[in-house]
Amino acid sequence: MHLNVYKYFYFLSLLMALGTNAQTTNEVSFQNDSLNTNFMYEKLQNGFSFYVKPLEEHSKKIHLKLFIKGGGSQEKPKERQLTHAVEHLVTKGSTHFPKGMKDYEKLEGKGIKISHISPGTNHTEYNLIVPANNREAIYTALLFYRDILSEAYFRKKDITSEKEVLKQEHIIRSNDYNKEDSLNFELRSRITPCISNNGNLMSIYQNLNRKKLKAFYRKWYRPDLAVIIASGDVHSDSEFIKKTIKELYSNLDNPKKKPKILNCDSIYLNQPEKFIVLDNSVTQNRNSESWVQIKLYYRIKNALENSNTFQNAKEKMLWNSITQVLNRRFKEASNSYTAKKYNLFSRHTMRGKPAFELNLNAQSGQELVALTKVIHQLKQLKEYGILENEWQLAKKNLLEEMNREDRSKSFYWQNQVVAHETQGDVLEETHLLRKEEWLYHCTLKEANSRIKKMIPVLPDDVGILAPKTSKAFTLTRENLIQEIANIWDEPVVPYKQPEIPSHLIHPDTVANFNTGNYTLLKTEKTGEKIYKLSNGAHIILKNYTASNGYDKERIIIHGFRKKGASSYSPKDYFSAVNAPKIVKHSGVGVFDKFTLDSFLKNTSFWQGVQPYIDFNESGIKGSVKVSELETFLQLLYLTFSDIRKDYSAFTNWKKIQKEFYQNPPTSRFYSDLNDGIIDFFGHQIDHYSGYRALEGIDSTSFHKSYEIYKNLFRDPSAFTFVVTGSFNEKQIIGLLNKYIGKLPKNESEFSEKQHMEFDFPKGPVYKELNTTLPYANAKYAAWFINPIKRSKAMWKEEILLQILGQLTNQKISQLRYKEKFAVYSSGANGKYEPQSDMLKVNVYIDCKPLELEIIRKKCQEYYQQLKEGDFSEQYLRDAKKKVLSLHSKNHNHQNKNMNELLYLKYRYDQVYPEFERVSAFIEDLSKKDLINTARTYFQDNNTYEFVLRENNDL
Repeated sequence: MHLNVYKYFYFLSLLMALGTNAQTTNEVSFQNDSLNTNFMYEKLQNGFSFYVKPLEEHSKKIHLKLFIKGGGSQEKPKERQLTHAVEHLVTKGSTHFPKGMKDYEKLEGKGIKISHISPGTNHTEYNLIVPANNREAIYTALLFYRDILSEAYFRKKDITSEKEVLKQEHIIRSNDYNKEDSLNFELRSRITPCISNNGNLMSIYQNLNRKKLKAFYRKWYRPDLAVIIASGDVHSDSEFIKKTIKELYSNLDNPKKKPKILNCDSIYLNQPEKFIVLDNSVTQNRNSESWVQIKLYYRIKNALENSNTFQNAKEKMLWNSITQVLNRRFKEASNSYTAKKYNLFSRHTMRGKPAFELNLNAQSGQELVALTKVIHQLKQLKEYGILENEWQLAKKNLLEEMNREDRSKSFYWQNQVVAHETQGDVLEETHLLRKEEWLYHCTLKEANSRIKKMIPVLPDDVGILAPKTSKAFTLTRENLIQEIANIWDEPVVPYKQPEIPSHLIHPDTVANFNTGNYTLLKTEKTGEKIYKLSNGAHIILKNYTASNGYDKERIIIHGFRKKGASSYSPKDYFSAVNAPKIVKHSGVGVFDKFTLDSFLKNTSFWQGVQPYIDFNESGIKGSVKVSELETFLQLLYLTFSDIRKDYSAFTNWKKIQKEFYQNPPTSRFYSDLNDGIIDFFGHQIDHYSGYRALEGIDSTSFHKSYEIYKNLFRDPSAFTFVVTGSFNEKQIIGLLNKYIGKLPKNESEFSEKQHMEFDFPKGPVYKELNTTLPYANAKYAAWFINPIKRSKAMWKEEILLQILGQLTNQKISQLRYKEKFAVYSSGANGKYEPQSDMLKVNVYIDCKPLELEIIRKKCQEYYQQLKEGDFSEQYLRDAKKKVLSLHSKNHNHQNKNMNELLYLKYRYDQVYPEFERVSAFIEDLSKKDLINTARTYFQDNNTYEFVLRENNDL
């Protein structure tokens, strides 16, 4: 039944009096002193559930989530992709929102932001952010959810246009170039229930019809399968939310026949064992060797018994520890720069299913060697358990992972509710604290006692990917299981851990470091202090309390100098930019990469330091906990002054890089488009990341790379180090002087060309870039560049550009939502890129090749509209608000962002004033200011267009 439109204003009456409805209520309240929050739950008579979770986050925002239980795992064979298609269509138009989620006046115009919509395996979710203390916005958001649940239109014109958008999404998301992904997905779908393979999706989307979509919608979008969560700054709005939900949802009826929700875990655990072999010949055509993948799946038989108990949580932590330990041991066994014959990997769930997985990837002919290795290591773990230091490291990693779960944020609690409703996970305020407490006190003896019982002997299911000529196609499950049993019967010795260095620089050497004097040159009004060390290196020290974020409790260091690859011949470009990667792959001091990794794995900076060489700059970055700063600085010292030169490491790096670019984990087409644009403008605008990066591997010279690296990193007086965090200044500057001040000072010798001012080619430019790779789409990029000279007021121009980017993005979104083009991926932004002195508006669109020219013409209309002021004051206010958030105190005071702001200040003289001044500038900007900005950028002589598409003639 349709809700009378006049009830849209029901919220007005609720503001005056909140009555009570006769409902079945089950309200739970928990209290936690550390969070000072309550947790409320209620279920209506029709089965509709909702949760309200107040949080002390002072964000003035309420996070809303509507999720529908079911998801892709519940689709029958004839219902494939209907979950996904319905998710697209329910927001295209409904009773109270005929324009759907792009109804600006009713949604975004009221401050309602659609943050994320996603179909999943177990549920489909719709996420909104609404302003707190705004009853009209809250009511509107809940009414929007009601429309999604019961009053979506499914108009034929929407179905027709969205079919093409779904096809576009599939083209963009699928990585057809990497056939291995598709084969792995097919293998999982053949072994596990409730997973449909990805085959024939284009035909499925083409054949979607209203009858089928509506039937699926009515089947799953019903009150007793729907849940709303409201969390965040809801203290003053919680009663209003509860009463509004009751008013809007209590009169919704459920269809008579409730769909049976399949327990996919139970089906998997009770189905016959599977043995699947698939031909992977299509993945072998870019490699000289052929490879075989063997996947062994061990079902976790007791998963259902403990599914909603604390025992299950403990076992998940132990399985996590088992896979951590096994993967580390697997990696240690393959630590070599010589060609690997196989690699091994484990995980404790098979993409969500209750299984432990061992994955072997071996060269043809090496399968038995790899199988023996992996089974022996598993038996070794079952017989002898894990070592004390392995357990402590596993605990440390798990506890740090749990500590990153911010229990003061909506994201954490909403995920907990979803897991509780869809998977039966425990939902309680103290659940995470209980897990932390148990893990912290769990001894090695207790852990090993449990682990030895948990580790299985023989796999239940087997999946193999092999070339057609492989003997795998003559194997049976019985043969392979018997072979594994025979290997298991072989004796194994206890695991012996490789020797791990106790230090990076010997203490006797450190004791002889003669630290020179350092000078405080200046204390800026903004708080940072500028020091000069005895060897000429400069330190920018900012001691402050950072905003919340991963790096809040860390020190971030970024050292840079104003010379890079442009100081060398163009033929040496790749030798220059790849040099830091080669150095990092080779190790430092007396330690190769593998020994160094074994040392770093126990530290807070396990990724090491990141040296880099760009077109006009070289530098080094990293972050570390304060307590480990001295060890971190030792690594930084060695990365400058004592690098390893190892040809076997160099050839191994080349092999790994080629494999990465030839078999990328995601689609390479945007990277290839970007590479074509770089070729047009020049190296100073960005790094190559696609086909040109692949070509550059072969032109990288071993000796030239080391020569360039040593030349650029030999003179500490050319470097400035930006150091941010919360610390004892005297102690920190002492340590910085001890190691950075100790770097030997050798004057750089640059006999070749220096950086020159760059002149942009004059527009307009239209350039076609062809790819020989199979690709059904066209990728389009338009850049509008204003080559003005850098100045102290550049921040004003960048803010104008950012706002223009937001307005352009709103126009570009109309391609899909108003003009009904088959455009799934598109966007626009405005930014200043200091490395190339480029102020630009950037537009990108992924589209059907046949629609490209029409879309280009339509975009020209949008640019003209912006030049003529054809945009509302409300759109402008929203664009200004979004840009202001990028410059907020909370944003800029995050450690990572503060370090970046200081880098921009001392590298490019790009200074942002205090927030109040930025805020006032943005507030004072008028529509006329943006019209003038649009007229400046959207000119023919500023226009550069690029298109990447498949060249069918090649």
